[in-house]
Amino acid sequence: MFKNKKTIVKQKVKSIQQFLLTIPRDLKAIPFSAQVAIICLGIFMVWNTFFDFNHFFNPKQFPSIWKIINNKQAAVWKQVLLTLNGMAAFTNIICVILVALGKISNYFWGFIAVTVYGLFALAWDYVGDMQLNLFFFLPFQFIGYNLWKFNLDSQQDIISKRLNLRTSMVTIYFSVILTVFFYFEIPEFSRVVLGTYDFEGKSWTKLLPHVLDSLTNGLSIVAQILMLIRFREQWIFWIIVNILQITMYSGIAHSTIDINVLIMWIVALGNSCFGCYQWYFVRSREKLETKTKKALKYETSK
Repeated sequence: MFKNKKTIVKQKVKSIQQFLLTIPRDLKAIPFSAQVAIICLGIFMVWNTFFDFNHFFNPKQFPSIWKIINNKQAAVWKQVLLTLNGMAAFTNIICVILVALGKISNYFWGFIAVTVYGLFALAWDYVGDMQLNLFFFLPFQFIGYNLWKFNLDSQQDIISKRLNLRTSMVTIYFSVILTVFFYFEIPEFSRVVLGTYDFEGKSWTKLLPHVLDSLTNGLSIVAQILMLIRFREQWIFWIIVNILQITMYSGIAHSTIDINVLIMWIVALGNSCFGCYQWYFVRSREKLETKTKKALKYETSK
């Protein structure tokens, strides 16, 4: 019994070591142009962590160019968490690019991104987003890794799939059910965590963020599940989610606009479009070319 446990521990340690080795390897596999873009966006997002662009659009509400000064009226824990959007955006950029390229180390960067953004969303009172990231996406990073590692091709890239008509209908139905569930669940969860829910009421200024919070939760979970089981249609859902997130932080669905967070989600939308292009066109073309080469090789050998 003791030997079996020792063997299991050794296997787990070896698996972790192998996964950690994929991190630098997969970063090197990113095209040079994308590496340059990541570095430039990384520098910008670090600056975005401290610098408050809202000052130029609403100097009365945001009197300083520095976030820490503008947030000084909030509780200390909120002041700290409200500076995390830059880190969340940077790690999310790397994560999405690696997902687009079918690289398994995306789950390392995803773990950091969902943890940081979940805490940031809590400070912004979007409890649905916080719940989604910390209680759903976070464990999904471990589940996703274990599902992906058995479905890699000879180049250590993920083997993707596509939905058919039946599974598409099931996916849409599941999305509606989840959205309705979160519409009623998020206010109750917020009351447990914060003691109140900021978007209670029937006015559009209360109802709209409530609905958007529910939609992003429901559609994000569906997108994450599609990602776990390697369906390319995940990118359609991620694009919709990013558009909804842009709406949430644009001032349309909240009393204030946050330019810093808005920039983060616009970048995320661009990343999702890149991922969609990769999985629908580039990877499909590469898969077809591989099949053609195998078929020609088989014909030649006959």
